[in-house]
Amino acid sequence: MNWQKTIEKTDGAHFYWADLHVHTPAGPAFRLPKGSEISDAMSIKQVAQRYIDQALKQHIRLLGITEHNDVSWVDYIREAAEGSSVIIFPGFEITANTGGDGVHLVCLFAPTKPAKELDGLLSYLGLTPPRRFTQDRRPAIAEASFERILEKVKDEGGICIAAHATSNNGLLSVNTDLFLLTFHRFKIPHPGVD
Repeated sequence: MNWQKTIEKTDGAHFYWADLHVHTPAGPAFRLPKGSEISDAMSIKQVAQRYIDQALKQHIRLLGITEHNDVSWVDYIREAAEGSSVIIFPGFEITANTGGDGVHLVCLFAPTKPAKELDGLLSYLGLTPPRRFTQDRRPAIAEASFERILEKVKDEGGICIAAHATSNNGLLSVNTDLFLLTFHRFKIPHPGVD
């Protein structure tokens, strides 16, 4: 059975297109679409609306807003999604101080989680507003370890996903033992891990 037939089934599970790792104009590497600019509150809302319009065009129903060390766009995009079929999962991408260059994690929370609480969580993890980016505007590495981030995000009702797990700052490129230890410590079921 191909994926289209699976999605068309009405009994049992429901399938939704999702993008749970979306960056925002707050990120230094972000490129605005042609004809867009950010100069005032109205232009910010217009760009946020373009996010939702693009998600709808691509049939995406679940959208994770996960900028590096920043949650400033969460409420704008959440507001733009009101009344649409797109569900926003607020969060952030963070680099744990594990491994040479750190390990990237995408942290996602319930759709109703206030951005202010997420901002406080970033600060708690060692990324106070003045420390979130280096002088050359790269995302700073958190003071918190990989395990501490997992624990705190879980305590706050969120989940962590290993971002680009096999790339330079990915979980699997840093230390496979850390990956396996995580499954044991947090009692995550995984085939082949005793």
